[in-house]
Amino acid sequence: MLQIQSTVELSSFPSLKFLLARLPFSFFKKGKKIEITHSLPRLEYVIDGIRVNTDKCYAFHQVTKWHSKTALIHPCFIHTIAFPLHLTLLLLPNFPFPLFGLIHIGNKITQYRPITINESLQFRCNFADLKPHPKGWEFSIEVRVYSSNELVWESLSTNLYTNTKAIDTPNNKKNKNYTPSSSGGSNYGAFQLESNIGRQFARCSGDYNPIHLNKWLAKLFGLKVQIAHGMWSKSWCISTLQLRHPSLFEKSFSVEVSFKRPLYLPNNINLFVKKSDAQLDSQLQFSIESQNLNCHLLGVLKVL
Repeated sequence: MLQIQSTVELSSFPSLKFLLARLPFSFFKKGKKIEITHSLPRLEYVIDGIRVNTDKCYAFHQVTKWHSKTALIHPCFIHTIAFPLHLTLLLLPNFPFPLFGLIHIGNKITQYRPITINESLQFRCNFADLKPHPKGWEFSIEVRVYSSNELVWESLSTNLYTNTKAIDTPNNKKNKNYTPSSSGGSNYGAFQLESNIGRQFARCSGDYNPIHLNKWLAKLFGLKVQIAHGMWSKSWCISTLQLRHPSLFEKSFSVEVSFKRPLYLPNNINLFVKKSDAQLDSQLQFSIESQNLNCHLLGVLKVL
């Protein structure tokens, strides 16, 4: 974990439109040769007194099929609120990598109690880790959310910067604690993904990465067509699990996923779920498979 050297208190979230306007200048920034111990900016951003935008929250719930009958917020919506802070960190002048080549490979969310739509929240965001990866460099962004000084939610988003001159070390072995097989699992539901799901999710999440918007923009970045957001995939899994196991989301839990393959649009997907104990719901392993039987996401939900 990186040691924070300075904290910047913000009165509001940075303008998403301003941040998005700066992105094209950072996509092709020349990557720097960096040392692991002198790596990422050791800066923490803090914003207090944040209220949920109800319109965006309801739109997010609709796009991700969250059907909770209570006023509880989808656990992944908190991630979208913090998205401008992610971008602010990635756009820092001393951030060493170009945005072109960054791949979101994993995300872990821990929710210590349900969060309601009328709470006042504090967000704290910083880089958390950097280490060599067989294909380049792996780093994480950490977000912690407080309500009245109580830690209620935190996340760790892991990204990969691909580099042909990657260093291979013993520490590069992947964490296999949450890589279940879908074989033998129950099919919790199918979903038909339309070609515009990326644009729908972008409007309520703020993530306008071109690879999700249409096939022509995706082709510019080496993809044959546009792909679904990884966080949409995770959000849909959580929504589907909540329909079957609503009591789990009233407890303290973590949901960790790894994104395995791009999910091309349009597509048909299925969610497969296995219980670690047939009699208990304390741990659910799940995966998304598409119509061509490719596995796109692997994850686990654990009650803490």
